[in-house]
Amino acid sequence: SEHKLRRWHRKSDRAFKQPGEPTTGLTTPSSDQLSDTHKSLDRTAFGCDREEWLNRVRDDSHLVCHENGFGMIRSGYLADYLGPVCAPNQVTAQRLIEVLVNQTERDIFWDILAENKIAESVAQKLGFVAVRDLTRMYRGERQSCVNPHIL
Repeated sequence: SEHKLRRWHRKSDRAFKQPGEPTTGLTTPSSDQLSDTHKSLDRTAFGCDREEWLNRVRDDSHLVCHENGFGMIRSGYLADYLGPVCAPNQVTAQRLIEVLVNQTERDIFWDILAENKIAESVAQKLGFVAVRDLTRMYRGERQSCVNPHIL
């Protein structure tokens, strides 16, 4: 065992949609590549280089970027999945997540490190409810050192 996570669920509900919300500074890049700033932030948050994995996930995701943060949402079998989301502060994270959740009319799952109270606060504000505890595990030598304070 490495970390405890909590799966959060947000039911599909148009009442949560906030059309016309300002999205200043948020873009959907035309390329399939994240910037060096985004990749560096992800390395700091996750504790290892996930560039190859991020590029693969990007192929099946809607990506939203801010100059110092990014987030993705992708379709799953039962619901859409939010993440990864990397942002250095709650304001940027919440703006990214608001844009992402408005990309779908389906239920959404979001897995959050249990010690990341900022992400849990954002989840609650946006109508997510904790539904299940999970455990992040590793095999062999530990490869990552997660920073739970970066979303």
